Order: sequence, then C-alpha cells, then structure tokens
Amino acid sequence: MISEGQTRITINKQLEDSNWNLENTNNVQIEAHIDGGFADYVLKNNQGHPIAVVEAKKFDKDPRTADVQTKKYAEAYKIPFIFLANGHEIYYWEYLKEAFPNKVKTFFSQKELEIKFSTYYLRRKITDIEIDNKITDRKYSIDCINQISELIESGKNKHLIEMATGAGKTRLAAALIKRLFKSNRINKVLFVCDRLTLSTQAEDTFNEFLPEYSTYILGNKGFKDEKQITISTLQTLIRNYQKLTSGYYDLIFIDECHRSIYGKYRNSLDHFHSIKIGLTATPCKADEDTISDEDKLFIRDTLKFFDLNKPTYTYSMEEAINDGYLLPYYTYKARTSKTNLDEGILIKKDEIDWNDLKNDDKVFLEKYFGGKDDAYFPHTWLERKFTIPQRNKSLVQEYRNIIDNGFKYKNNKTLNPPEGKTIVFAVTKKHAVTLAKMFDDIFFDKKPSPETRYADFVVSDMGEDVSQESKIKIKKFKDKKYPKILVSVGMLDTGFDCPEVTNLVHARFTKSNILYRQMRGRGARRADYINKNCFWMFDFVGVTDYHRDDDEADGGGP
Repeated sequence: MISEGQTRITINKQLEDSNWNLENTNNVQIEAHIDGGFADYVLKNNQGHPIAVVEAKKFDKDPRTADVQTKKYAEAYKIPFIFLANGHEIYYWEYLKEAFPNKVKTFFSQKELEIKFSTYYLRRKITDIEIDNKITDRKYSIDCINQISELIESGKNKHLIEMATGAGKTRLAAALIKRLFKSNRINKVLFVCDRLTLSTQAEDTFNEFLPEYSTYILGNKGFKDEKQITISTLQTLIRNYQKLTSGYYDLIFIDECHRSIYGKYRNSLDHFHSIKIGLTATPCKADEDTISDEDKLFIRDTLKFFDLNKPTYTYSMEEAINDGYLLPYYTYKARTSKTNLDEGILIKKDEIDWNDLKNDDKVFLEKYFGGKDDAYFPHTWLERKFTIPQRNKSLVQEYRNIIDNGFKYKNNKTLNPPEGKTIVFAVTKKHAVTLAKMFDDIFFDKKPSPETRYADFVVSDMGEDVSQESKIKIKKFKDKKYPKILVSVGMLDTGFDCPEVTNLVHARFTKSNILYRQMRGRGARRADYINKNCFWMFDFVGVTDYHRDDDEADGGGP
C-alpha cells in the first residue's frame, strides 16, 4: 500500500515537471484552509491569485470520488479549474462547463492556466461568430464548420471530417480556426501533417488566410512559444511532444489521417487535452466488397481514435463533381495489358528479364510457371519480384499513341486526351527511373532541346524529410512547362496539389481502395485558366476494374 504522504511526493514531482514552484507560496499553496476544509494544493497565477485547485488522493483511490468537496473549494475561490490526482492518474475539470472531469497526461503549466483563465469568462457562443467568407464561401464548408461548431459547443471534442481531395480541407480548417480564436475558445493550435511538403502547403494557406495569427513549422529549433499555430509532421511531433504539458494546445488538426497515427504516434496526440479534428479524403466505411484488410484496419482504427461510428461530416468526390467544385474523369483501359480481377496479370515466360533476377527468384519462377509458357501472376509481384521490359515499352508506346490519335470510348466515340501535365504512379525506384527515361525518349520530338527532360522521376525513402533534389523536381513540375511527365513512387500519391495535372497513369497496382482514391484525386482539381474540364486516367494494371470504378457512376465523363 502506498500512503497519502508517498502519493503527495509523486504529485509534487508531477507539478514540478509542469514548471510549478512548490517552494514559493505565491506560486503553489499547500494545505490551503478554505470553507471549513483544506485544499491540498492551490495553483496561483504570476500575481499570486488562485486559478486552480488540486485534490490529492491515495494511490489506490479513484481521485474522481473527491469531486464534490473539491468543487466546493473551487467555488469558494471563484475559480473554474480543478485537478484531481492520486499520483497515478490526473483528471482535469472545468466544472462550470462540463459534467465530468477528463483524464490528462500531465498538470498544466502556470502560463497555460493563466491564458485559459484570462479568456475563460470571455468565451462567446461559437456560432455567433461569422465564418470568414474570404477563406471559404462554399455551402458544404459552411455546413461542416457550423456542424463542428455546434458539437464543440455541446462538449464534443473529437471530430472526423471526410472530404474529397481538392475540396479545400485546409481552407476549411483555417476558417474554423479563425472562428474558434475569435470566440475565445482556443489560444494555440497544432496542425499535424503526414509529410514535410504538406506542412509547407499548410503554412502557405495559413499565412495567406490567417495573417493575424502567427504560424511556424516545427523544426530543429523546437517550439516557438510566441507563435499561435504550430505545423508539424507526425515524425517531428513524436520527438518533441514530451517537452510540453497536456494543456499546451487547445486545438489539434490531424491532416490526411492514416493508420500510422494510431500506432506509435498515438501517444503524441493523446498527450494533449484539446479539441481534435481529423481531416481525410478517404472513405471511412468498410461495407464495400472490394475493400482490403488494410483498409478495414484503417477505418476501424480511425473511427476508434475519434470515438465515432461514422465521420462527423462527409462530402464525397461524387458530390463535389456534381456540384462543380471538382472535375469528372474518363478512364482508358490499356489494350496491351491482360489482367484478371481474381487471377492477376497474364505473363509470358519469355517476357521476363531473367538476367535481372537472383538465382533463388529464377528457381521460384520456373517452378511457378510449371513448364507452361505463360501464367497469371498476382498484380503486386510485377516490378517487385520481376521486371518485364517489353511491358514497360508497350505501356509508354500505347500512351504516346493515345495522346497522338485518341481512343475509342463507349458508343464508339473518339476521345482525345490532352498532352498535359501527367503523373505516373510507379512501383519501385528502379521502375520509376526506367519509365521516366522511356517516356522522355518517346516524346523526344516534343522537347525544346536535347537536355530538357520531358519526363522526370521523384521517389521517396518513406522517411520524413524530402530531399532538396525532390523538392526542386516537384516545384519544377508545378511551375515550369517541363517536365510534362513526373513518375512518382510514394511522393505524389496523397496530398500533392497541382491543378494543372490532366493525366494520371496507373503503372502500379494497389489493393487499397483508400490509396487508389487518393491517387485518383490528384487530377480532380479545377484549373479553368488552362480550360481544363475533366481529367484522364490511364489504367495499365487493371486497378480500376479491381476497385470497380465505373467512371460514369463515380463522376466521370463530362
């Protein structure tokens, strides 16, 4: 058994870790006599005025059982904040605004409580603050912001927004942030991104639409306490979050939610007592026949993290296309690639580059063919287990032929995709480099000079930091006339924003419907200044059939 005295030693250490000075009675008063009893701790502001009461219980006692007596102490001091602790658990309670206390990881610091206290009685009803229509004036965004605002007002602090790629999730976040600042509900915001390039995009959006609130990207220099909005990748956050107390952030956005945040990264998000809002472009439902096991885990864990059975608000790609905010698409299904939904891709034995294989792989493939000249292989083996040079050549040649001559669509209608900005989704680094060179060679007559790259490649090591070379290539693709084609592995699948992209080439197969939809969304943004009225998908791996993507049903065909 741990005595109350031993518990107090632990609580003292927890308070000191949150920067409270127990030696200074103008900072922390221990055993303060009040209203016929004794408050275990009274936390004070910088001027020595009480701002929070702490009740300490024995280690084996639930601290929440002291709620009635502690509330009397807080009412006597006329302060809104209570902490209930037993050395093992800490609960934070704004008893004037909520019925029950909430578990937190740490005590809040003096500065954090001072800021909360100074704005507490100035809070306004969130929906009384007008949404800035210069940030967003779209009906679905307004509806979403109002719905989230009303839920926050009612005490709901976890929300998930499912919104199509290109529908303006970051601008929606900016508009909601401004509303919550103006209603005195928040003082500091954390916006979490998946990759550094997306952090930069978010910073640009906030600097443009929220210039009155200082923004920075968390880096090697650490947290900037004077700034109001922090932008961070998950990887940077996990290295730094324990430097802060649980009360540092009042609002956290998690952009492009994906399953990794519910694994080793979850602790970094759970550390903070705040409103948490997830932003995702992927469908959070698991009732589709084609959905993969990986997607089911993503959906389950995402909804579980936000304590939801379904997203708080949903606005699909189909709705956005019908409303005219995103563009429809046509799908070209390759003539030279034979695929089967169940069996995979038909490969001839003489198509494989046997010289490029290791001995073990050669033995395995010989056994797999079983003496036959061809066999169906799983989609995911192509370019991972073996390479088929002729298949890559056929892909590039077929794409060039379509750009030059068009293709027959439904009802024998001839369609002519443009020679526009194109993203090619490749399998591996080697595959990306190979395809980039092939595309560059076949479009040599379109190049203004021999040294110009008509096609280039950009690949990822799946780490946090994007190399300077990759940044240069991506920026050049977005800002310059050339390269026209950028072959990607893990870099442009999600979050990449380039409205001028008109063509998407699927040279990589994925079973994940979530990833497939993310990839498809790269072409959906409007670009009226180049007369873009649709985008085009070129499927060379059977991925559209696998995901049962009928372009007419899902919004294709203007």
